[in-house]
Amino acid sequence: MSNASMTRAYSCVLHLYPAHIRAIYGAEMRESFESRPSDLSVVRPPNVGKRGSTERRRNETVAFDIARTALLAMDCQTGIVSVYAKPQEEFLNRATSVVRAAREAGMAVIHVRVGFRPGLPEVSSRNKFFSGIKSSPQHQKLFEGDLASVHPSLIDEQNDIVVTKHRVDAFAGTDLEMVLRARDITSLVMFGIATSGVVLSTLLYACDADYQLAVVSDCCADLNLELHRVLITQLFPQRATVMTASEFAGVLTTSR
Repeated sequence: MSNASMTRAYSCVLHLYPAHIRAIYGAEMRESFESRPSDLSVVRPPNVGKRGSTERRRNETVAFDIARTALLAMDCQTGIVSVYAKPQEEFLNRATSVVRAAREAGMAVIHVRVGFRPGLPEVSSRNKFFSGIKSSPQHQKLFEGDLASVHPSLIDEQNDIVVTKHRVDAFAGTDLEMVLRARDITSLVMFGIATSGVVLSTLLYACDADYQLAVVSDCCADLNLELHRVLITQLFPQRATVMTASEFAGVLTTSR
């Protein structure tokens, strides 16, 4: 990757941090980003904030209170998976292993999907992102019929919960929070497509709402690989535990 490409990816995410973090740790963040590992199979906490309370220790112990934890599988619809997940079979194998492990442990599994009424009356012309979908019949096909359904390899129709949303964030305008409150859920494990879309938006909201969070890194996907990488390695670890699908299964084994 060229230095120019790394600089662009670094700049587009740096602004997501508070001003005082940028001022104090900006250079350190850049150094960490530019020297990042090429393999995201194990994501370690970044050095940012190592002088303060935001540090996540390398040997942090993770455990789930199964009864109060829900797994959020977000925007893993057949059409979206076909566009974003490359290679698709490997992505689905990892994601399937996560939802299966959660079910076997007795953890609530909630699928969040994007959906609209005919004509997309939920979409405002002021919304730059979704108005582009509303004006494009081709893009709307992703949210129609079988393409709009949660990928069949991931869902248990009888037992899983499905929440339909009309925005990027899984909480915005949905009954997700009501479902979580009804089950006394205080911790969320999440993955989905895209990393810079639903995962980022939902993570930020849930963090501010005081949920304890974990992100399954290798079950997230994004067309912008640079942005995906820096979110997984730099931003997300400041707000959540970042783990792989296999690490998630291992934690469930010790949490039972």
